[in-house]
Amino acid sequence: MPHHKTQKLASAVTLTLLASTGANALPDSASDRAKEVAATKAYWNAARIKSAQPRDLVLDSRGLAYLKGKGGKLTPYGHSTPAQPEPRAKGGKGGGG
Repeated sequence: MPHHKTQKLASAVTLTLLASTGANALPDSASDRAKEVAATKAYWNAARIKSAQPRDLVLDSRGLAYLKGKGGKLTPYGHSTPAQPEPRAKGGKGGGG
């Protein structure tokens, strides 16, 4: 197939695909966002807010979550793998720039 026919065919296929996916394929983001906000507000009613318990979660270098307790104690959250101490940076040898 000559080069110009290939280009025309590719253009026709591209235009057909774009026309078939048109604006109807795009989500109505304002409407979806409004529904999401309404659902969130309905979920967090006064009783749920009053009984909520804040959690101080941290992730280690492996991506595992730990609940940070008193004195910085880390308790596995959603798994049973113990926390590993995080490496600390070594100090410099002094001197300034």
